[in-house]
Order: sequence, then C-alpha cells, then structure tokens
Amino acid sequence: MKIYLPGIKFIMILFLFLLVSINCQASNLFVPNFDDNTVSVINVDDKTVIKTIDVGINPNGVAWNSNATTVYVTNRGSHDVSVIDAKSMQVIMTIPVGNGPLGVISAPDDAYIYVGNVIDGTVNIINTATYDVEDTINVGLFPIGLALSENGRYLFTANVAEASVSMIDLKKKKVVDTLAVGRQPHGVAVYKSTLLVTNAEDETLSIINLDDRSSETVPVQKWPVGVAFHPTGDTAYVANRDSGTVSVIHLPSKQVKHIPVGQGSVGLTLSPEADWLYTANMFDSTVSVVNLHALMSVKTVSVGQSPIGLGFMQGGHQAIRGVVDQLQPRSVFCENKTTRKRVKIKLKKDDYPRAYWNCAKHGLIVNRGDKLEIYIKGRAGS
Repeated sequence: MKIYLPGIKFIMILFLFLLVSINCQASNLFVPNFDDNTVSVINVDDKTVIKTIDVGINPNGVAWNSNATTVYVTNRGSHDVSVIDAKSMQVIMTIPVGNGPLGVISAPDDAYIYVGNVIDGTVNIINTATYDVEDTINVGLFPIGLALSENGRYLFTANVAEASVSMIDLKKKKVVDTLAVGRQPHGVAVYKSTLLVTNAEDETLSIINLDDRSSETVPVQKWPVGVAFHPTGDTAYVANRDSGTVSVIHLPSKQVKHIPVGQGSVGLTLSPEADWLYTANMFDSTVSVVNLHALMSVKTVSVGQSPIGLGFMQGGHQAIRGVVDQLQPRSVFCENKTTRKRVKIKLKKDDYPRAYWNCAKHGLIVNRGDKLEIYIKGRAGS
C-alpha cells in the first residue's frame, strides 16, 4: 500500500499519520494571452507581472500539477501544449495534440493531463512521464470546458455546439453519459455530486445532481463563461463576459449577487484559501483582483492582449491533497495544527484501489508555515 502526497512518498500499512510543515514559495498567477502568444506571470503578493513567457499560437487554457512545479498551456492556433517549468518560468517541452486545443486539466495524481480539442471534438489523454498522447476519446461538438470528479474517475466536457456535457469514465476510456444543458455551454465545475455548467446563450447556470441527474437553472448575466466552486461547495462564481461581472451564487438559497470586474471577463480562479478571486478580462487585457470578503474588485493588473484563462499556483502546494494506492479506503482526517481547524473526508468503497483526497475542497485552509496533520485509515489491499 502506498501513500502519495505531492513531493513526498510513504509506504505504510493499515494506519497512517503524517505531520507536514507547509513552507511555500511565492504564489503566482499564470495568464495565457490569446492574441500575444504569451503567458503573463503575476506575483499575487504584490500583484505585478514578473515574467512574460513566449508559448505557442493563441494560448488559451492553463493547468498545473499538484506540487506546483509544472504548468500546461494549450495553444489553439498551433495545435499543441506548452509545458512550462514553474521555477525557471521557461518552456521545456511542446506536445503536439489534436486540432484546436482549449481546455486542459491535470489528474489528481498528476500522472495524466487531459486536453479538449474543439475542432476535432476529442479529448487527448497525455502521460506526463513521457508526454505522449496515450489515448484519444471522441466527445461532443466543440468541447471547451473540462472538469474532473474529485476521485479522478470521471471527466466532464462542455460541448458548445450541441448543448450537452459529455461524461467520460476514465477507467473505461469512453463516454458513459451525455447530459443535456442550456445553449452554448462553456464552463464546467464539479464538487462532490454537483456539476455546474454555464450556458452562454441562455445566460444561466445549470446545477446538476449527478446522483439522480436532476437539474435546475439560475439566471446570471450576459454570456457566462468561466465557473468555479468555493472550497466548501456552497457558493459558485461565474464570469459573465459581456456584462463585465462575476455572479456570486449561494447554492442552497439560489441568491445571486454581481461584482463588477473588467470588460470581457471569461476565465476565473480562486486562491486556495478562497480569500481572493481573479478574472481574465479579454476585452481590456487585464486581470481583476476581487476581495471575496468585501465582494469587490480592489485592483486591476494589465497583462498581454486578450487574456482568456488563468491559473493560481501556490508555491510548493496548490492544495493539500494526495492519493491512497492499494488501500480499502475509509476516511482521511486533516487538521491544521496552527489554526486548530480539522476536517474529516469520508472515502467511498468504489474508490478502491486508488482513492483521491483534497483537504482544501472540504474547507480546510492551510497557509504558508502552517503544520498539517493527516490521518488516513483503511484496510490494506493486495
């Protein structure tokens, strides 16, 4: 039985206790600029651009591995993915993929990245050890947004041209369900059994229960694109491109507030502790910095031309998460010894033999220098 924490490997039996000190480097935002063929790197502490990296043609999507050492950027115009070393901030590899790559996301264990190709209507599965495309899966027409279930088993693609979301079983490597949503779906996000989908033409957010496939919609503003959950799962954030706003939706009550940001807000991301939200504003070539406690934009950072995606990388650890391999999972206890906050994560039997866990998604905030205790309980497998 093996336990993987980003950057650390353990081999133990039956019961595991870890004490981890989180000492992170500076946190950065990586912002692909579609019309500049560059990526702007913003230091989130002083909120300034510290580096501009040349990548492929029409960069769009961005993802990163869990220990914040590698950044992946899709280049729609050159049909490839730029692999960036996060420390040196240089491109170290270019991976040819399908036609028109946009969305990209990293597997929970970092072994694979998944790339959606809008022209081909496919998803490429790329092995990060070799950077080879191992498999290609046909999905719906013009897949843009990608999201992974928390256990890494299912991948969801928002298919703009057919008002649907494809649900891919990554063990079987095939589409196992197609979910009907609104017109021109763009963004997708998953928290436990809830799937969020932005419907650009309808100006709505679909909220889908993945257990019974029931759904409802909430009105937002003009041309919603990016979407994200708060780490606790009770709030959704939607970037409305043509309104220049972010909609904040309290999911239990369906109450909505709107925050003015830059013009053409499309991509958005939260800091791991969910104090800050950042939007990529393609029409005025800026990034808005939103204070989520005050629910207002407090700063605007100029970047390259037409920023679309963006990704937050907390130096050293993007989130406290890991993989349990060859263990019949039961539960994970994460406690921040510095703040004395604790969460319990119940793992499912069908996660065996590989169970993924993420403390941040269950509401645990871990800051630089904090000490984290992790207890993992379960039975050893063969």
